[in-house]
Order: sequence, then structure tokens, then C-alpha cells
Amino acid sequence: MAEISAFDNSRIWLETAKAANAKGLHPTALYSAQMAVEIALKGILILLHADAPKSHNIAAFARSAIDDNRKLLPREFLEKEQFIIETFTILMDLRPAAGYSYERNIDMKDMARKADEYVAKAEEILQLCEGAARHLGGKG
Repeated sequence: MAEISAFDNSRIWLETAKAANAKGLHPTALYSAQMAVEIALKGILILLHADAPKSHNIAAFARSAIDDNRKLLPREFLEKEQFIIETFTILMDLRPAAGYSYERNIDMKDMARKADEYVAKAEEILQLCEGAARHLGGKG
């Protein structure tokens, strides 16, 4: 089996999010969007030689690693750092509802709106991370 990069894996999660959203499976779309962003960020951390924790909520760790490596990262990525971290944090907050939507009383119209918004944001973040990876000269 060929080696798969974090960005390849992130792209798979993003495509899953887009397909689920198109089918009206909004909780799955949000869950998959969160995973796409998490793995894209972990790809950047790998390239920065930062040992990412084996947990899902890496927002504080990612922010610290980005701050420690500002000189290495491209301007386009750094200009969107707050957007990236805030979006990831919101997706982490949505993760329990998305992952356990069968157990919760969830407003599915709100979930659909959020899925549309955050799947698009996840795609933008993956593109930013892929651009940063090219700048750093690696595959993640």
C-alpha cells in the first residue's frame, strides 16, 4: 500500500464531508469536516517537527506550534491563523452533537446550515494547510 500523507487523509475526510452534506447527512458532514481540519493541522505540525498529541482537540497545541514557527510559515497561512484556529474550535464544539446526533434533540435545520458553512470552511483550511506544506517543502 502506498504511503498516505496527512493531507491525503484530510482530503478523504473532506470528500466524505462534502458527500454526506450533499445527501443531507449533516451530522456526518460536520464530524468529517472536523476530522479534515484536525488532520490537516496535524500535517502542518508534522512538518514543523512538533509532536502533536494523540487527541482530537489540538487547538492550543497548534496555536503554540504556529507561534513558535512563524518565520517558517507563509504569510497567507499566518494571515488566516485566527480563522483556522477559531473554525477548528467551533468544529470541536460541534463534534459531540454531530457524533451522537442519534442521542440528542438536535435542530436539524441548524445542523444543515452549520454543515454548509463549516464544510466550506474546512475546504478553505485544507487548501491553506496544503499551501503551507508546499512552502515548507514536505508532504506531512
